[in-house]
Amino acid sequence: MAILPLFNATVESVKARLRLQGVAATDPGQPLIEGAVQAVRVGFYRQIEQAQINVLLSYSSVENPTNEQEVLRQLAEVTELKWIRYELMRSMPMLFMDSAAGTQQAWNDEGIFRGMGVAERDAELKRLWSEIVQSLSLLTADETIPDETTMRVDVFVPDSAPMRPFGSLMFGSPWYTGITSPW
Repeated sequence: MAILPLFNATVESVKARLRLQGVAATDPGQPLIEGAVQAVRVGFYRQIEQAQINVLLSYSSVENPTNEQEVLRQLAEVTELKWIRYELMRSMPMLFMDSAAGTQQAWNDEGIFRGMGVAERDAELKRLWSEIVQSLSLLTADETIPDETTMRVDVFVPDSAPMRPFGSLMFGSPWYTGITSPW
């Protein structure tokens, strides 16, 4: 039985969208791609309830979404691609260490690691994971996708609080009680 992505059509379409279409089924990297697809599929089921996944799968998959349902489905597809890329960026360096130099050259030609050092890869992994978490929170919510993010600030000024010169949020002003945010 072939491994299938959850929201994207096939592993081949995932490879094409990640610019890995040159990886043949016999390539040593193919099991890593399939493993990443499988890990992400399981990850979605661990993060989102099955009922919500079924709802997302029931929405039409279109290239140019025009309504909220199509946007959510597109968000699920893009999130799946980012998550697969994240998993591959974590697992592919091991393939390079275990294989001949030709494998690294072939994968470098594909573009997923082109010119990327350790620091750049780590920064990209952090950025991707942040975007994945944010998207998962939107996909699990029963609310509509917000147009903007708001922040609520609570300020408390007691009548008996002594006035402090140069009091500020950073230096322990007696008027500050906290900031709440959706993050």
